[in-house]
Amino acid sequence: MYRLIQGLVARNADVYHERLPLLINEAIQLVIIKGMQEYYGRTNIAFTGSTSLRFGHKMQRFIEDNTLKFKLKEGIEHDFDEDMKCLCERLQKALEIDVDLSVIREDKKRRLDNGFFVSFRKAHFLINGESFTVCLYHQRLGETILASPYDANKMGKYEQDILFEDMDSTFAFVMMEAIGDERFSAYLIHDMTWCINNGSRIDPEYLEDLINDEHLSMLEIRFDNLALTLRSNSTLREFEKIQGSIIEGCSSKPTLALQIKDCTSKIMIDASGISKLFDSTFESKREAKMGFVETKGLDQEVDGKNVIGFGKKALSELLNPSSV
Repeated sequence: MYRLIQGLVARNADVYHERLPLLINEAIQLVIIKGMQEYYGRTNIAFTGSTSLRFGHKMQRFIEDNTLKFKLKEGIEHDFDEDMKCLCERLQKALEIDVDLSVIREDKKRRLDNGFFVSFRKAHFLINGESFTVCLYHQRLGETILASPYDANKMGKYEQDILFEDMDSTFAFVMMEAIGDERFSAYLIHDMTWCINNGSRIDPEYLEDLINDEHLSMLEIRFDNLALTLRSNSTLREFEKIQGSIIEGCSSKPTLALQIKDCTSKIMIDASGISKLFDSTFESKREAKMGFVETKGLDQEVDGKNVIGFGKKALSELLNPSSV
């Protein structure tokens, strides 16, 4: 099937030759999405982030890093390591090519302000020299839609409906990524602007749920930092580099500099409005809501490091990470 994909894409693609590898990778991404849906069950898995925007909402850019992001409905029993091994076997049969499961790891993060959590699980598949990543996020699902995945190659193999988070929920997820701990990606500029241009508005309650799941703190500072990041020279240079994977731009301005300024303005109008919801009292309210209780004088060694001043729930999660 892999050779068939290569042939079909090359024959059907009415694009510049340099985009053919992106189209081939996208066809493989769809095979992975179909395999995951069949494995977990049609109603148990939903895709989020850039995966939702591209395949569920027809965003006009490729997922250049080949990362597919998904969530499972609450209460679905699963063993991520075993799931990914089974998916690897399914991909080998479907593609009729060797697939290596190169990495399965548990991504743990420790925040000394609000405790220990497992943010997501990640697996890497190596297919014909290309790395494809699937990420499972341990978060509540937002609102969802059923849609046949967008098929830029027009291969006609994916008529069945797949669950995606709706535009507003996906926008909240992307905003969570933008103000998070990971390195900021210029793709987020495009994705947030695309959501805004298509009428999306973040649901503040759902964004708060995502923030609580991630145990983010100092939100006012994070939104301020987002403004600085969007305007930094390094971000502008990175944005210029990603143009090859963007089919339809998010601004009609004549130059790249003006396009970025236009995108930045739109994002900050939305982000500024959201940031007002997270004022200086938000942290204390959130800690009370989630059961974090201030404990002074607590000194507990965890994972070989000294942890001081944790709330009771945070300490419990540190000592019993499997309960997260």
